[in-house]
Amino acid sequence: MGALAAAVTLPFLGKAFHIDDVFFHHVTLNIVADPLDPYAGEIDWWHQPGSLFMGDSNPPLLNYYLAPFAAGRAEPEFALHVAMAPFALLFAAALLVLGRRFSSNPLLVTAFAMTSAGVVVSGNVMRDVPAAALGTAAVAAVVLGTDRGRARLLLLGSLLAGFGVLTKYSGLVLLPVIYAYPLLKRRPRFALFALVPLTMFGAWCLHGQLVYGEPHLAAQLGRGFNRPGHGWADNAFGLPVVVGSLLYLLPALLLRGVMRRDGVLLAGTAAATAALAWATAGYLAGGAGGQLLFWAISGAALIGVCVTEGIRGARPLLRDPADARASDSLYLTCWLLLPLVFSMLSVPFQAVRHLLPALAPLVLLAFRYLAPRDAPLGSAARALLGVLLAAQAGVAWAVARVDADYADSYRDFAMKARDHLPADRADATVWFVGHWGWLYYAERAGFQQLHAGGPYPESGDFLIEPSYVDKGRVLTRMPQLKARLHKLDQIVYSESIPIRTLHPSGAHFYALFTKQARVPYRYEPNAPLEIFELYEVR
Repeated sequence: MGALAAAVTLPFLGKAFHIDDVFFHHVTLNIVADPLDPYAGEIDWWHQPGSLFMGDSNPPLLNYYLAPFAAGRAEPEFALHVAMAPFALLFAAALLVLGRRFSSNPLLVTAFAMTSAGVVVSGNVMRDVPAAALGTAAVAAVVLGTDRGRARLLLLGSLLAGFGVLTKYSGLVLLPVIYAYPLLKRRPRFALFALVPLTMFGAWCLHGQLVYGEPHLAAQLGRGFNRPGHGWADNAFGLPVVVGSLLYLLPALLLRGVMRRDGVLLAGTAAATAALAWATAGYLAGGAGGQLLFWAISGAALIGVCVTEGIRGARPLLRDPADARASDSLYLTCWLLLPLVFSMLSVPFQAVRHLLPALAPLVLLAFRYLAPRDAPLGSAARALLGVLLAAQAGVAWAVARVDADYADSYRDFAMKARDHLPADRADATVWFVGHWGWLYYAERAGFQQLHAGGPYPESGDFLIEPSYVDKGRVLTRMPQLKARLHKLDQIVYSESIPIRTLHPSGAHFYALFTKQARVPYRYEPNAPLEIFELYEVR
């Protein structure tokens, strides 16, 4: 367990700030300055300055935890990544506990979940892994507390659930799942522990009312989300693409189906995946590439097998409501489906990070199909699972390595950018467009961010434009400025590993818009890592 947590964290402790790390760090520094006002001030995250209170879509509990590690550090990246490492350990511990409770292969359950690209690549200074770890640990503690009748475990689980909600609002989605377990096990009084996380959440809402004039979540719901024009359908088609890229268990599941002569499951899976492939191709108007269809079909089949196993396992409840194993299957199925439905209907875009709360039940249901308690894994199945685990871990490491190199390219170029200026102009004003980690390092280098509403560069200034960082439409709104830009240099960063997580159209590992026919990570051997364009303003 500890080795798995170390394996997914230690290689990337030096990772540069990336994607939303910068926004998140801004809130953390606010807490260092004034613990009662985490959302003070503005940040240009939308190509013009905007309120942090309205812009941050989640509560700041993790920022409070990280504030002592960030305080007084000019280069806080390493310290903050070290501070995040315990969440990987918590996630692994919770998976091991749940693996022992709901499967006959707890080590394999833990290994497949922890080596998922969703966990390994998401080791940024963001809320996603901590929220998934806290939610999964809350489930584990409430399950054990209910089974053993231990109030202390139930209280621990409820506190963890509250911490999860105060880390990401999506943690609220897990509360009905967590406290459904005591109801299924006919111990309804234990469900009263749900008052603990609800009280914690209520206290946070009161803070928002007192400090900002309204609860933070109410403000977020009031502003709505900037959905792509494709709405829930885009999320629905993206969901199996993401799931397929997270777990490499499908070959073993299909082999198990063949060995069990499970014709109903195999035929149903084949029909469903064929229908999905046809619908996806139609949705993308023929623009679906082979990689997208591969992950979409894999993910749909994986979800189909796991949900089928859960529903089959729950059927005995129709005859015997006290059937313990059947209630376990129903519980795991509900746990899987609720985050999946939420990610389809309630998030502005599909993403790997949005599906991390569904990772544990997905793996648990898969192994309940692979190895029922009365039919342990054979040697051939173990060998296949070993190969799949090695492949999954290898791909996850490669994707994480490339993603870290993306982050480092922005830190590196910010330090070296002035070396590309004319020797007699090294002290000139340098402007930049784009945000994510590049925003942090460009500002640290003394460059000035170009806002859509000005101020604007003057003649003799310089401008840096990265190709892969989100830039919005800042330059396209400034045709007069664009006409004055004279390209001086183009600096290309390369990458030997032929995998990419970013694209000029967006950061698809972190924000996947299916209509663009993108995948979370893609095989693309000839694509540069990043291209920086250096211009002189004339």
